[in-house]
Amino acid sequence: MFLLPGLWAFVASESFFENEATFPPYNEQLIRDIGVFQLGLGAALLLAAVLRDGMLAVLAGASVTAVAHVVAHVIDRDLGGNPAVDLPACGIVALLLIAGALARSCVPRE
Repeated sequence: MFLLPGLWAFVASESFFENEATFPPYNEQLIRDIGVFQLGLGAALLLAAVLRDGMLAVLAGASVTAVAHVVAHVIDRDLGGNPAVDLPACGIVALLLIAGALARSCVPRE
């Protein structure tokens, strides 16, 4: 429900807009961000079904979102924003979430 549409919006934002999100005006960066956050939700839900640790599932899902968001900002760097600030800021958030997920994965489970 989230992973496939999220991947579609992320990879082919114009196609996603034309077929699913037909609310003008088309904004490539916004559609790609919608895909990013759907990917994160899908990853968190999938991981919650597999893992026996809700906090780890949330941290890993948020890590997927953050990494995909960095990639989206790299792809969309010519569409606006401030890449000199946005990319490092998003990268730091991604690294912190990944570190949190790794730290949580080392906690013994009962």
